Amino acid sequence: MGRVRLVAEVVTATPRCVVPALRHGDGEPDVALLQVLSRHNRLRLAAVGVLPCAGVYARPLEFGVIHCGDPVEFC
Repeated sequence: MGRVRLVAEVVTATPRCVVPALRHGDGEPDVALLQVLSRHNRLRLAAVGVLPCAGVYARPLEFGVIHCGDPVEFC
């Protein structure tokens, strides 16, 4: 299969996102991950203040399909 392109624009940061700490596949949940992000990844959000951040909200600009194992590039 050829390369599939999906382009998304980051709209805003997601303070205190819990998704990275949830169970993914056969792995156990990792709450310690949120503690590390809270200490080392803090962003200043307008009208909200400085908050720990673990994700973003994004809006798709070009649609495509991503399958498990597909390479992903961030530009």
